[in-house]
Amino acid sequence: KDVSGFETQARYGLAQGGADQKLIAQLFGTSWDDGSALFSYQYSERTGLPMAKRAYAANEDKRALGGTDHRSISSNPGNILDPMTFLPAYAIPSGQGGRSLSMADLLPGGVNLKNRNAGVDLLPDQKAHSLYLSVHQELGDRFELLGDLRAGKKDLHYLVNPVDQILFVPSTNPFAVNPFPEVPITVVGYSFQNDLGAIDSAARTQSYSGALGAKAHVGDSWILSLSGSNGRETLRSSVANNLNFPALSLALADPDPSTAFNPFGDGSGNNPATIEKIRLTQRDVARSQISAMNFVGDGVLMNLPTGAVRLAAGGEWRNEELKRSSIGVVARPSTTYSRIVRSAFAELSVPLVGEADNPRAVPRLELSMAGRYEEYSDFGSTANPKIGLRWVPFDSLKFRTSWGTSFKAPKLTDVHDTSHDSVALALLRDPQSAAGSSVVLALEGSNSDLEQEIAQTWTAGVDFAPQSIPGMAASLTFYSINYDHRIVVPGPVPIVNILLQEDRWASVINRQPTMEQIKAACESPTYFGGDVAQCENTSVSAIVDLRVRNLAKTRVRGLDVKLDQSLRTGLGTFDLGLTGSYIFNYRQAASDTSSMTSVLDSVGNPLALRLRGTADWYQRGFDRPGFGASLTIDHFGGYDDDQSTAWTSVGALTTVDLRASYRTSSGNGPLDDLELSLNASNLLDRSPPFVDRSIGYDVINSLPYGRVISFSAQKRW
Repeated sequence: KDVSGFETQARYGLAQGGADQKLIAQLFGTSWDDGSALFSYQYSERTGLPMAKRAYAANEDKRALGGTDHRSISSNPGNILDPMTFLPAYAIPSGQGGRSLSMADLLPGGVNLKNRNAGVDLLPDQKAHSLYLSVHQELGDRFELLGDLRAGKKDLHYLVNPVDQILFVPSTNPFAVNPFPEVPITVVGYSFQNDLGAIDSAARTQSYSGALGAKAHVGDSWILSLSGSNGRETLRSSVANNLNFPALSLALADPDPSTAFNPFGDGSGNNPATIEKIRLTQRDVARSQISAMNFVGDGVLMNLPTGAVRLAAGGEWRNEELKRSSIGVVARPSTTYSRIVRSAFAELSVPLVGEADNPRAVPRLELSMAGRYEEYSDFGSTANPKIGLRWVPFDSLKFRTSWGTSFKAPKLTDVHDTSHDSVALALLRDPQSAAGSSVVLALEGSNSDLEQEIAQTWTAGVDFAPQSIPGMAASLTFYSINYDHRIVVPGPVPIVNILLQEDRWASVINRQPTMEQIKAACESPTYFGGDVAQCENTSVSAIVDLRVRNLAKTRVRGLDVKLDQSLRTGLGTFDLGLTGSYIFNYRQAASDTSSMTSVLDSVGNPLALRLRGTADWYQRGFDRPGFGASLTIDHFGGYDDDQSTAWTSVGALTTVDLRASYRTSSGNGPLDDLELSLNASNLLDRSPPFVDRSIGYDVINSLPYGRVISFSAQKRW
């Protein structure tokens, strides 16, 4: 509302090997006696970052870095696996096309390994456009109309790991070589990279949202607000170079050497027409919409000797809708899921100690009470209270505490959207197997049995701003959160290590599946792997249910600290800051029968210690002409890796960001009201701490950008 005129911004950033950044933004604002308008447009772009450009991610073989070898036995040339253990028994030799392979050519005890990180991306290429428009108009002294509109488009492109698969080659295949004649199939670990290339994933989202509202001033203190909003988003995604499993099963069983698929060669010597038959491009469309109506009244309920009692109360009606369709091996017709949510809410603020004529006088004690009732068309109803106290004994000291409960229904995608459900045979690392790995049936996707999340939160804190030290402010906040039925995808990061944490995830690992359970999984319409009969006859060590689910319990306790100091000196203005967080414990139980297990300071989970220090200097003050500089230091502590046998700890990381700027004076010239800045993120080019995984770092707690140098210009006119 306060912008008048134009503001133009441009930024260009460079990182080593990729992930370059561009941004162009334009802002325009104007106002008149009884209203204002604001319009903005922004374009941003980031190029992709290949895995080959980061040493820790380029190769899945981490032995040179002190880790283990994560390369896949599904390679090209492939490996013939023992049909009982699914471990390599013979390596298929290189330098031959697989058309005249014999038993004498096989390499017993040899293993071909595939680096799946070659030729794929660590970060996607992305481009985004966004528009924003806001208008408000006063109608006399007591009425106001408001409206805003947002629109955006975002494109992503990503090359990901090529398909690798355990193939069951029947004896009808004209190229089959079977060193286990007692079994009527040859089991081959095979990579389709030379046949299909890397999986090519692309997506485009288009979204808009709009809201209209009105405010009315009633009496001396009350404001009534009525608003309506609608938001829509369309996601179109395509995944090319995937595998058409039914077509592959037919090609593997085809007795004609001119059209059968041959997995016994080095490279791709197959008929191009056969390759195109097994190549799959999956296209999905998702359309989501949220419509809402909201009414709120806010004002003074009554006056007490200690001050005014304020009340805010209202209600909301909300409709959520999701529509999905897909085209692939099995075309899924358009399906719509929806829910309606009705809610009522209120918040009361009561001054228990204070002065009516001076609301900021000390001592001051304030009580706040709030409640929200929600009724879901698909998840029943819930009522959640919140209560808080704020005690200000002196101007420089404030104590605060709050307690409340909350409720969150699962997303429509998690409950209803089956477009990405899958069942597949997978080879997972298994400490219970003498061979080190086991074949399991893995289930992924949505879960119609999900329950709502509920939580109970308690906080207590103190704020201190001593008048004897001008510019100083400090705060300390303790929090305690008890989640029940928290919605997550079970398992560690990466998920293939779940059997290494079986005690933690026992509720989703079925070590003794019945034949009926195996048949149900293999005969599922979401089974991806080709021959259903072969799936049913495969000796699996477990069924692992990786569908989104409710954890039984999560318990979190932590402390947040913030310290700021502003100094005005003859050399300029200095603003110093320190923020930190320390989590005392983060425990969870996967089921009601599971024990509480700490996941704090482990790969893919929250870290106990995080610190950030900042130092800003302005020659003549913030937003005034002159030079400026900023320094930011981020630090997080080291932690343990309980999933690696070779590398059992993850180092601490400290990064430094630096910014230098210059702002010109105000005026009407082309170089007036101009700010130029040079920025260096991760100035010392610190790599993420090494983690013994195929990607080489903790994707939840680290970023792979490395040093990013950027230049930006901002002009007001």
